[in-house]
Amino acid sequence: MSRTITSIEVQKRAKRRYNIYLDGEFAFSVHEDVLVSHRLSKGDRITDDRLEALLEAEERQLAWNSALSWLGRRIRSRKEMRDYLTRKGYAAGLIEETIERLGEHGYLDDAAFAGQWARNRLEFQGRGSRWIREELRQKGIEPELVSASLDQLEDGSEADSAYRLAVKKWRMLRNEEERVRRHKLKSYLLRRGYPGRIVQEAVAKVAGRAPADEEVWFEDDA
Repeated sequence: MSRTITSIEVQKRAKRRYNIYLDGEFAFSVHEDVLVSHRLSKGDRITDDRLEALLEAEERQLAWNSALSWLGRRIRSRKEMRDYLTRKGYAAGLIEETIERLGEHGYLDDAAFAGQWARNRLEFQGRGSRWIREELRQKGIEPELVSASLDQLEDGSEADSAYRLAVKKWRMLRNEEERVRRHKLKSYLLRRGYPGRIVQEAVAKVAGRAPADEEVWFEDDA
């Protein structure tokens, strides 16, 4: 069975989309890229097999456009993209195909994602390496890429970040007695994911004490 394309109309409210009419009736709509790649034109005969291929191509195009639009907001991990496309209702096979295509075009790169995420979280959010490591794990980043992203941080950057936060928090706790002040500051920095040794050094520095004067309260960071 086949039908004839009797009209192709540009959609007024959607960019680069076209309505396809078969035998005088609206049948489906396609993206411009699908229209061009399948060489659709008025008078073409559309068999059932060709229609199925067109609809599959359209679904593939929709998944691609949806992924690119979401990537426009910020860089994503492969797991984030997989979860997003799953929520959008795309089939598992198409999702994996889209992810591989995005990777081939350089739009998905877990190593680059992990590096950028680690730098941003440390420099702009004041999160320590333990916090960052857990976040990246939840985002599906492989352990070796997580470790590499943290290794790429500049030497001393985590300690500097912890110290800057410690200075601000220390001032906020100025009405507390020193023992309570130091305890609350330690807890605050630990909750933000900084390793115990870095926390100890930051607290000692803002409190005007030598690190060796601080009690050994942290667990081994190894």
